[in-house]
Amino acid sequence: MNLLSPDDITVDWLTKKYEANNDKELGDKMTCPVNTIKTWRARGVPDRVKIDIFKKFQNEIHKKEYTDASSTINITILSHNVSAGTDTDVTDIEVLDTNDVITVSLNLFKTPQNSKFLRAAKVDGYSMIPILMPDSIVIFDTHKNVFAGDGLYVLIWRNVMMVKILQLTNKGQLLILSKNQDYQSWEIDPDDQSVFKILGKVVKTII
Repeated sequence: MNLLSPDDITVDWLTKKYEANNDKELGDKMTCPVNTIKTWRARGVPDRVKIDIFKKFQNEIHKKEYTDASSTINITILSHNVSAGTDTDVTDIEVLDTNDVITVSLNLFKTPQNSKFLRAAKVDGYSMIPILMPDSIVIFDTHKNVFAGDGLYVLIWRNVMMVKILQLTNKGQLLILSKNQDYQSWEIDPDDQSVFKILGKVVKTII
């Protein structure tokens, strides 16, 4: 039910909205003393309370409308998998968007996402277990193609497109970390001439 104005808010309206059977139950659901509810019933709900309740329910309505209208998004899948232990030389291979998409719920993400910048790729290898398994899917934000704090990234290093943890050391150097201790991790030396490029920060993993 859409609220027309704060003046529509009465104790009877609140009782119906909260599906309460009496004033005490309404007070319990609103975490409000029952005596306050009785005062509102006798004198009317104070204007400041009406406004607060009006804003609360309007925000819930808008949120529901937004969720209903765009509860899922389609994310383009890349033409190549990301390495987690296997060697995939991308020197002479162009990594492209495909016509394939993965459809996911927006509820999977902690923050709002723009599908324009999101890409998905399948994982090859075992270097990131247990957080990633072979055939897991990583969804990453290509708009975040620079180091933006420790975390999981899709990157290219030494001609391999991979998914790894990036971590900044106290000396300002980047560590490329494998989660599986049986696999190698690296520290990027400032003198290393190998190509290093961040493609995006991982915002969701689907195992």
